[in-house]
Amino acid sequence: MLLASLAGCGGKTDSSNEPQGPNGGVQGHGTAGGAPSTTSAKGGATGVGEGGATGGKTGLGGSAGTAGSLVGAAGVADAGLAEFCVGDATKVDFQGQNLAPPTFNYDPMVALNCCNGFGVGLHTRDQLGYDLALEVVHTLNATGLAPGELIVGTGMLRSVTMSWMGAGATTAQSGMSGSMGLLGNAYGAVAWEVGFCLVANPLSEVFAGTRIYVPRATVMPYAWTKRLQIFQLADLTISPTQAQSIGLGSLVLAESPWLDLRTIAYVKQSTGTFIINLSYEYGSSLRSQLDSVTSRDRPFVVKADDVPIYLGTFFRGISAVMPVGPMIQIDKITDDRVIIAAPMNAASDSRFDARIIQVLSESGKLVP
Repeated sequence: MLLASLAGCGGKTDSSNEPQGPNGGVQGHGTAGGAPSTTSAKGGATGVGEGGATGGKTGLGGSAGTAGSLVGAAGVADAGLAEFCVGDATKVDFQGQNLAPPTFNYDPMVALNCCNGFGVGLHTRDQLGYDLALEVVHTLNATGLAPGELIVGTGMLRSVTMSWMGAGATTAQSGMSGSMGLLGNAYGAVAWEVGFCLVANPLSEVFAGTRIYVPRATVMPYAWTKRLQIFQLADLTISPTQAQSIGLGSLVLAESPWLDLRTIAYVKQSTGTFIINLSYEYGSSLRSQLDSVTSRDRPFVVKADDVPIYLGTFFRGISAVMPVGPMIQIDKITDDRVIIAAPMNAASDSRFDARIIQVLSESGKLVP
């Protein structure tokens, strides 16, 4: 709809002031144009020198390099991870099924005095009926997480837990063993990247033996919350048709957004579906804000990077007037999803505006 290199060491994350190879890794650990690593077809081998000519290997690989993995098979010796955690594609081995799902990131709302955390999801809903969610919990210190490969349960990386994500999913979860790779400044002002090579706790009834390999996935910083927002108008008596005549740039919006990027787990582009981060328990709240919409439709405005992109309509199943722009049917808002349907006039569909796609792609919240 609207709408990630670490066991060895390659180039640094910030390449702005560092010498670069022809296509990637900046100066760091790794020979210039060395042999490919076991987990990536791109990158330098070991040693100290220039970054790999075509990007980083399984180390702090050049951020300007191509592809590559952020993680190797460290931390677990006997789960077949050395053979499983290779390549540039995400893999999930779950109950006999071999999946290659896209990833997204979400906020698990870790609220502990000792720790912070973030979440990376795997969009397996089409195959399993629910998504798989990885919740990372780590201890706090003054400098934060240092880039590199971290072993689950050692150092600052306290745990990685897998669970199901979806309104109909159970509460089953499992601790994971293995490693996580980190590239960039976690919790900084820009997105960072992570990779995972994990196997589920063998005592888990549901997830036992599940293996997950994520070569690299994007995690959105808190500061990007406002990059995508959906607003109602300040004056709730204005109809969609009236809003259209006033003009998008002249509409006065509500003080707070109805929906923002942090509340969204991901957006499925093919269906126009916004999957809501269930940590926020937002579904019922979103509907309750629209309870007064009965016989009268209500307009909404979608903004990307603080720029109004399009006008749309909240409506119920039976509407007396033609909705303006893309549509959200209130009756179909559930605990974990909001669907923005195409407008009646498909030729004017703004849901796929390049500015919206850019925000969702850069924040790691867009799946096909």
